[in-house]
Amino acid sequence: MMDSVVEIIQNNIHLAPFIICGVLLLAGLNLPVSEDLMIFITACLAHEHTNYLYPLIIGLYLGIYGSDLISFSIGKILGPAIWKIKFLSKSLKKEKVEQVGNYYSRYGIFVLLIGRFIPFGVRNLLFMSAGFVKIRWPKFMCWDLVASVLTTAVYFSLYYTFGSKVIQVIKDGNIVIFVIFICACVGYLVYRKLKSRKEQGSN
Repeated sequence: MMDSVVEIIQNNIHLAPFIICGVLLLAGLNLPVSEDLMIFITACLAHEHTNYLYPLIIGLYLGIYGSDLISFSIGKILGPAIWKIKFLSKSLKKEKVEQVGNYYSRYGIFVLLIGRFIPFGVRNLLFMSAGFVKIRWPKFMCWDLVASVLTTAVYFSLYYTFGSKVIQVIKDGNIVIFVIFICACVGYLVYRKLKSRKEQGSN
């Protein structure tokens, strides 16, 4: 699928901003569209066709932000009914959604900032979970506006400046962030458990 999209974009550079935006919006429906790949493609096109730099950036960002809002809307509108939809329930485990909801209540925007750097399908889980745990529209839109601008700017700038040379570095960096995130989650859960035992012991 992505190979066909890349070919269409390359053959229709004047339509590239619209195609990129549209493809990214599909990611919000939990379809297998790589946001990182689309950023890389856009950066390469912008480097090659500098006269399309700003339209490409606008199309890229609107697609990313719009995709986030679609995922959030699905979680917010469907609520518990989300687990009755087969292709969504496979990637959204109930325990994970509830856990992510707890992270939002404690750490707010930092969950989105860190989560956007983590690969392996974590992003859509974050956005749908935010909707599911009933985070208000204005709050999510503001949080995600900041998070998506920062992360997209970082990735786009790196790809635009260094091209494919930096891909492996970014992949390795994302894995490191993912491992740190998992360790932090485990550490937090262990801390909560020990604290709970201590409180029970004092009573």
